[in-house]
Amino acid sequence: MMRNILIIKPSSFGDIVQALPVAARLRRALPGARICWLVNAQYSRLLGGNPCVDRLILFPRHLWKPSGTLARATASFVSICRALYAEGFDAVLDLQGLLRSAAFTAATVSPVRAGFAGAREGAPLLYNVKVREPSPEMHAVEKYLLIPAALGFGGGGVFGWEGWEWTGEEPAAVSDAPAGCGDWAVRLNMGDPDCSPSDLFQRIPCAESGEHWTLGGWARIDTVGWDAIALMGFSSINNGVLAF
Repeated sequence: MMRNILIIKPSSFGDIVQALPVAARLRRALPGARICWLVNAQYSRLLGGNPCVDRLILFPRHLWKPSGTLARATASFVSICRALYAEGFDAVLDLQGLLRSAAFTAATVSPVRAGFAGAREGAPLLYNVKVREPSPEMHAVEKYLLIPAALGFGGGGVFGWEGWEWTGEEPAAVSDAPAGCGDWAVRLNMGDPDCSPSDLFQRIPCAESGEHWTLGGWARIDTVGWDAIALMGFSSINNGVLAF
């Protein structure tokens, strides 16, 4: 049974955000597990307070830049490897797929060391669970979720829509929004009497090419009382038609 798990995804900003569903998938499957994340110190605020991550292990990436010294970088590497070994992880998921992250994975001496079979810099040589990507065109979120799926934690969709209900109502009026704002919304557990009515998402599309929100419009979003806002986009907008 996996009770102590490490996710290795040190960078970068967008990649870490796209890897968040992996932690959510693990938390859903193993609610009592301890989930740690190795992350560059500069991105630690992205993960702070996340209920799916119990502990952050910070990687001082600045010591590895040209401005740093070889001695300091080596000392940092050895220190992190020793700390990872001491944690006694049951499983390690290397989502970075580079030699350095694979070395950190190997340093844990975990019985389960998972990564992508197509990872670069010889990284797969240090994994004992090698996950193949079915298509190079696969979205990053779906790609990252292949690793927990290979360990037996799959299903439920990418984001898990259980407990969500689609509605056609307009939740709030927001000024400075492009045409078409508010024509659908999604609520979380609205059948639950204990659920706050403000647990709601509203679609705010850019209806036509060249039509954008003003700074004032974004600032006033905070006044409508939503608990969360999901920003979603499409690949292109041509003459008002959204292309998926």
